Amino acid sequence: MPAIQIKPLAVELFGIKLPDFTPYTKKDGYWFRRQLSGITDILVCTASFKHGAIQIDLYCGLFDDWAGSYGTHLGWSGLRLDNLRYNSGAVNVELIGYRHQQTRESIVSALEEAVRDIDRYALPFFEGFRHRITNHVLIRAGLEWIRERRSLIPVTVGRDIQSELSRVKIYKMENPYFLELRSYLHDVASRENSSRQDRRDISILVMDLFQRFTDTNGNI
Repeated sequence: MPAIQIKPLAVELFGIKLPDFTPYTKKDGYWFRRQLSGITDILVCTASFKHGAIQIDLYCGLFDDWAGSYGTHLGWSGLRLDNLRYNSGAVNVELIGYRHQQTRESIVSALEEAVRDIDRYALPFFEGFRHRITNHVLIRAGLEWIRERRSLIPVTVGRDIQSELSRVKIYKMENPYFLELRSYLHDVASRENSSRQDRRDISILVMDLFQRFTDTNGNI
């Protein structure tokens, strides 16, 4: 049986049902992206004709692109659509994705089911997480801190921090911008009585904000 090309079917259906999402080219799947209020939403459709399966991953966050890592932090979240539809962080392998029988009709049916679940689960998730990012006290404080010092911070700061982190543990970091912003956000967290999890995520948030500063050439 000759393999049916799934990508054009996915691109056509997403274009009709999810017109706000624009396809863009990356390896390992069919990628779709939209940007609202400075926040990026990404859908990734991964399909296997041989194994008769289609899977949807999603991302919402400060960055324009997604490396594919799963997890939820202050500034971004990446997960499987299955995590939302089964309301679980761990999904049984037999339940993952949308199955088809290697026919055009079954592939279209699986894609249509996936799109219905995107509408039911992913779109509300995007809206809720975007609201969280936009209004989170630590993110707003971090952005304000950076913008007030924009002219003093080297545009390479994000790469500088990642370069240092590749050589030392995070608790041994010496980058002055990283240390200053982290200390400031811990003060904010104490003042605002932030949750324990948010406090734990401050170092990652600092790295993410400075990486965003570098990615945007200082126009964060």
